[in-house]
Amino acid sequence: MLTSQQARQIIDDSIQKVSGRQLLGEDQSLESLDLFQEERRIRFAQAVAQRVRGFQHELDPDIWHSLAASTTVADLTYKIMQLSVGKRCSGPAKHPQTCCPYPKTCPQCGEPVV
Repeated sequence: MLTSQQARQIIDDSIQKVSGRQLLGEDQSLESLDLFQEERRIRFAQAVAQRVRGFQHELDPDIWHSLAASTTVADLTYKIMQLSVGKRCSGPAKHPQTCCPYPKTCPQCGEPVV
């Protein structure tokens, strides 16, 4: 899972890239940042996903279906932090692994980490 600081940096960088705006506060909504129009929403989602991958994590794509125009930056930061996953073991249990560095094998079951 990403830290709150990492998630917030991802959001800040993505807002800057897509809308060219500086974030004024965590209470700003996606709509007030012009990020809820379909084309910008897609570009924003892609920018966020790319930055999440930069931290060797993946983001559940279903996060974007649950957002409303009134979703605040604070809400989105929390969701990204909670719904991001790093590497997992390849065994049936898919144990999440602690980052940096990731182990080659899962300490719980011995399966390779992918």
